[in-house]
Amino acid sequence: MKVHIGKIQNILGLLKDNLSELKEKVFLFMTIISIVSMCGVGRVSPIFANPSRGTTSVSQLIYDSSNRSKPENSQKPKTHTVFLPIVRKNDIQNPLHSINIIYICACDNNLEEWCDVTIKQYLEPIGSSKDVHTYVLFDMAPSSNEGTILYAITGGGKTLIKDYGEMNMGDPFALANVDKYIRIHDPAERTFYVFYAHGSGSLDPASLNSAGLRPLPMDVLIDETDHDSLDMNELTEFLMLATNGGEHPLSGIVWAACFMQNMGVVSQAFDQEKGPLVLYVGGTPNISSTKSYRYDEIMRRILENPGMSTLAIMRLFGEYYKPELPGATDIDDYGIVDVTKLREFEISMAKVTQALMGYLPTYREKILAAREQTRHMGGGFDVPDYYEDYYDLQELLEALGDQFYGYPNSRVFMEALDYFPIVWGRNTQLSIYFPEDGIPSFLFYRNNFTSATGWDEFLNRFAER
Repeated sequence: MKVHIGKIQNILGLLKDNLSELKEKVFLFMTIISIVSMCGVGRVSPIFANPSRGTTSVSQLIYDSSNRSKPENSQKPKTHTVFLPIVRKNDIQNPLHSINIIYICACDNNLEEWCDVTIKQYLEPIGSSKDVHTYVLFDMAPSSNEGTILYAITGGGKTLIKDYGEMNMGDPFALANVDKYIRIHDPAERTFYVFYAHGSGSLDPASLNSAGLRPLPMDVLIDETDHDSLDMNELTEFLMLATNGGEHPLSGIVWAACFMQNMGVVSQAFDQEKGPLVLYVGGTPNISSTKSYRYDEIMRRILENPGMSTLAIMRLFGEYYKPELPGATDIDDYGIVDVTKLREFEISMAKVTQALMGYLPTYREKILAAREQTRHMGGGFDVPDYYEDYYDLQELLEALGDQFYGYPNSRVFMEALDYFPIVWGRNTQLSIYFPEDGIPSFLFYRNNFTSATGWDEFLNRFAER
């Protein structure tokens, strides 16, 4: 049999040239099959194929002092998606403008009324401009019968862009589909997210329940209808999807939620392989119910000067973080973390934890004394006692440096301060979880920070007697 070498080479060449196209077609085919197979089981997004995660309970959502019971199933289900929202160059339909600011109003809970007022009084009157486009994803409580709607904020009002029906705000893929929709139809040079929601920092609600303690808010973006929320690992999932796997980091995230300026939270915006998924993260490390961001003033300033730096935009949220309730004081407790500095800081904090474990158990009382010199970032109102376990990280490092001055390895505390990632804020405004005696350390999530520094290992050693 005569072998036509030239024909074989041509065929191989064609296969090589069209390999990527073939992969995309196979992927599309598998996507369609997956969608069809799930019909009748879960909701499929009308724009991007993404089945709903249903209403499998993780735990009862507790974000106030009411006595609620937690469902028996405390294990969070894994997210199964049939669509990975990656934006390709040929997807983009419009030329780039300067800024997109996307407000995620996770108000399928007792925040719905506050969210509605914020949108109508602070955002709608300001609107958008040709350079700055403002969006709101508003997830409402079941009583409103309106589900989740994406609005574009225009001068004097808002325009309905897409009605998603009931969206689970605890599903990172659902959020990423919204992000993709905006990036395809209205791409911007810089993208900022503002998360208007309940938050609980980096405590693990499932562990709290198993320890027999009173439940607390579940992570962030609490969704009462779906009995779910976005945990810290899912936050990273969303950020990876929204940045094309870290290829294009978001400009900034602002937390309009309690306790989210926490070392365990901000570390989720940094991937050890990809680097920063967000350039800056702003928020408050304590309870924020006495204050409100003046979004009208913030947006007015941005619209007037869309060319201002990314850090300057992030600073506006601190400059216009004002008292809301009677008797509240105007304390500047908003800080900004430079996520690009997190890797060096985590390396220095790994040395801190090693030094602390070396001091145990002999000098446990000196470590306790340092913690007592440090202000806690929780407490107040009717929040549970375990919120008292958030401590000011910079003050803690300073106190440890004082307590162990002259001791072996004591220089690591001051060296860590040289890499401290806060770049704006009158106070340090970054907390760390350091539990009181008797509170088990497993309440703290294993997150990017604990994995990189061994902080959870230190907490376990510290709890030992």
